[in-house]
Amino acid sequence: MRAGVVTPVAVAAFLVLAACSSVGPDQGASSPASAVATSSSAALVPEPVRTPIKGATGYAATPPTLTATPRLEDAVRLGTASRSRAGAEQFAVMFSQLQIDVDSDADDEEMVSALVSPSAPEEFKNYLVQDRHNLRVTHTGRRFDESSPAWIRSAATHGNDSPTKVSVELAAETLSNIQLEGGRIFMVTRIDVSWDKDRWVVTDFANGFVGDTPIGAHDLLRDSLSGPGWRQLRP
Repeated sequence: MRAGVVTPVAVAAFLVLAACSSVGPDQGASSPASAVATSSSAALVPEPVRTPIKGATGYAATPPTLTATPRLEDAVRLGTASRSRAGAEQFAVMFSQLQIDVDSDADDEEMVSALVSPSAPEEFKNYLVQDRHNLRVTHTGRRFDESSPAWIRSAATHGNDSPTKVSVELAAETLSNIQLEGGRIFMVTRIDVSWDKDRWVVTDFANGFVGDTPIGAHDLLRDSLSGPGWRQLRP
């Protein structure tokens, strides 16, 4: 295997292990798999399909780099900290870290109740809970590598100072308990958040590969991101 490249065989092994036991795997279109279930008798919950945001623009403010220990209380605090586009981005990044880091201390259902819009479809809420649960019970694991560069872009509705909605994409290296020889997995998560009375709430979330397949060394991540508005998270 060429160093820094994830081969189809390695990816296949990753997907098979992620889907072991009676649960389904965890990614959607352009990502490692398509549905999840908490037990053999549970209904499969379709993975939301990630689509690139439209209308992303540059922005002077940039959220801080990924944290090693995402916490639910920090996400709740960020949800009410600022009505601005910058505040929405920070909230979205923390939510994405909590959802991706399946071994964080956050309770799955409590996290959804605290951070997701009450009006979001029940199927979507069930997906968020099952996605984290399944990767824990299969011991697959998943989290962002906070030591590698990460990139963000966003599009705000109704201005940057008091937007009503902000769509955010976060690109970062993703680690798991499954070792892929000579390769790394890079993912993009899309998080849509809306202002609801006095706080930001999540209305949509999906993730997938950068491009159509995993890519190699992390210094290529920025070069592999298409479209305008990408900014590196600040140290």
